[in-house]
Amino acid sequence: MKISDCKHYPKNPAKPNADKCEGGDPDPELRVCLTCGHVGCCDSNIFQHAKNHAKETGHAVMAYYPTDEFSPIWCYEHNDYLES
Repeated sequence: MKISDCKHYPKNPAKPNADKCEGGDPDPELRVCLTCGHVGCCDSNIFQHAKNHAKETGHAVMAYYPTDEFSPIWCYEHNDYLES
């Protein structure tokens, strides 16, 4: 799905609030919420802090962290990767 077709993608993507999982898990596979900058562990982790953050807040779009211009972006509402 294209980023431009996703109504959940924020107009001004947020910068990460932390460099580790804000839920306290040491998992190296992290995701950053592009709405508020929350950093959480990925879905393959038992705690799924990023996914839980999306459910609790409605912030559906996450990027892999650390983030760069090639980082995959995921929308939990569409259950799909977003492409430019």
